[in-house]
Amino acid sequence: MTKNKPLKLTKENYYSQAANLDYMSVSQFKSFMDCEARTMAELHKEWSRNESTALLVGSYTHTAFESEQAFNDFISENEKKIYKARGTGKRAEFEQADLMIETIKKDPLSMIVMDGEKEAIVTANLFGTTWKAKLDVLNHDKKRIGDLKTTQELQKRFWSVKYNGWVSFIQAYDYVLQMAVYKAIVECHFEGDYKPYIVAVTKQNPPDKAV
Repeated sequence: MTKNKPLKLTKENYYSQAANLDYMSVSQFKSFMDCEARTMAELHKEWSRNESTALLVGSYTHTAFESEQAFNDFISENEKKIYKARGTGKRAEFEQADLMIETIKKDPLSMIVMDGEKEAIVTANLFGTTWKAKLDVLNHDKKRIGDLKTTQELQKRFWSVKYNGWVSFIQAYDYVLQMAVYKAIVECHFEGDYKPYIVAVTKQNPPDKAV
């Protein structure tokens, strides 16, 4: 972390190297817990992750709920990765993502949780360092934090060394930690008890969903 005043975060620089050097985030914290040396190498551009289709599909799905303009811009910027060659439609992963998006949009409870400020950037000093978070949904009126997650199956269980037992995807991928940090950051600035909710949609056909 740098000692100077942290970078002022915007949508454009949130994922930049400068922002990652100035701020801790949940993903960076989990990366440090997994391998400190690799995380430091990544921060200093001595190592980089390969861009995966799964990450691109995740961004595609999230952007669909940000705004119509953001979704269209994302598709334009990634057109060659989303569409098959010779204009024969979208690749299978993105056709599946469209089903997942439609499943959420047709579910009243999911859309209640997805109502609010989209992609809200918040920061706070926690545990002796400055943290950043980009929230899928932040609703001050309802004191609610919403986060969209995709998963294989809602009922699938994973063996966890941390919990020493079989757990849901929410525990397996440390989403409990993520929601706790999000809640702590938000409540540093805003009064009240903010409740975090996960909107989950599966990669099945047809997709399943739950809040």
